[in-house]
Amino acid sequence: MSDSDKRGFERLSCKNVIVKTYDVDSDKYVKNALGARHCSKTTYMKIFIPSILKELDKVLYLDGDVLVRKDLVEYFNQLNINENYDMAVIRDLGVIKIWSDSFDSYVNGDIFYAGQMLMNLKNLRGENGIEHRFMTTPDSKKYSSSCGDMPIFNRLEFNRVKYIDVKYCLSWHKIVMNIHPEVYKSIDVYN
Repeated sequence: MSDSDKRGFERLSCKNVIVKTYDVDSDKYVKNALGARHCSKTTYMKIFIPSILKELDKVLYLDGDVLVRKDLVEYFNQLNINENYDMAVIRDLGVIKIWSDSFDSYVNGDIFYAGQMLMNLKNLRGENGIEHRFMTTPDSKKYSSSCGDMPIFNRLEFNRVKYIDVKYCLSWHKIVMNIHPEVYKSIDVYN
């Protein structure tokens, strides 16, 4: 990213939002983590957010294709950093039907959307943190799927997340409205 582009992003800062860019050497973090040819280095960078953003305790991670149309303060407050959860996530109803074969059976249908995660960085750091668990997990467990990083996050975090109301999901409803119309009709979509 050029310096001009960085300054452009940082000018988006306002009263309740600080936009800061980071220069990150992805090779430093993912050089030993690339076992899936179908995923880029940047796909795995969110696993290393706790190491990269050391000065922060909580981060809302959103994939680059997510469009935010409302204030996210209420959403951001869905996770207290003193809770024992690593993340506040949204159950992904669409993927259960589409990609269920790509997820281990121990996930038991509680699959969450990895493109939108409210991350408790305090809990995700250290010897029991996600980076350590990712780097010490055998490759066959990390990369046995063609579904990108969702199976990885679901395998590493399946019993460490707090499921929050699906109304906070900023993109899943487009899939679910076609697969589970009865569920979609009953949801107050936040975006």
